[in-house]
Amino acid sequence: MDIDELDLLMTEEFLDSLNDFKVENTMPSIPEWVIGNSEHTTFKAWGVIIKLKNQKEHQIHIYGKVADNKTPKSLYQLTKSEVAKLVDVSPQSLFYSSGFSDDIRDFFKEINEKLYDIYELEQKKQKQRSKKSGVRIKKKGDLVDEVQLLRKTVKELEARTVKETLDLMLQNMPFDLRNKLKM
Repeated sequence: MDIDELDLLMTEEFLDSLNDFKVENTMPSIPEWVIGNSEHTTFKAWGVIIKLKNQKEHQIHIYGKVADNKTPKSLYQLTKSEVAKLVDVSPQSLFYSSGFSDDIRDFFKEINEKLYDIYELEQKKQKQRSKKSGVRIKKKGDLVDEVQLLRKTVKELEARTVKETLDLMLQNMPFDLRNKLKM
């Protein structure tokens, strides 16, 4: 492209469209049951659940081990008491007594299910990484048999190669030299 073509591309319309670029908000849209006032309990609880979800996702990704029965559920699940403590309200009133309790319980359950799915996916990756492969998974007897078979095959190939080389040399040997060697 030469400079004239670039000048044609750099029109006012194109330059104005660059100013219209908007950075998307990483915060999900506020559900209907959340009251928009930042001081309201629903807004606080919703915000805390989103914040804790992001923290748990990060913990899941950096865990780096295959889980066993000693792996704490707190790695991949939110607890109601944890949310209530950060909102500074009792878990009973937040999740069972308030008018929005059904909605917040459903949202809480949905977030925990998403976290569990992420956890399961990450565990599959960890199991794939930790699979033993190569010689480590074979028993000693199997390895000994395999090595002996390979050595035998190598010797046969070496012998066959030498014989074939000698045969080829004899075929290409000049006739008078063959007569002298009485072949």
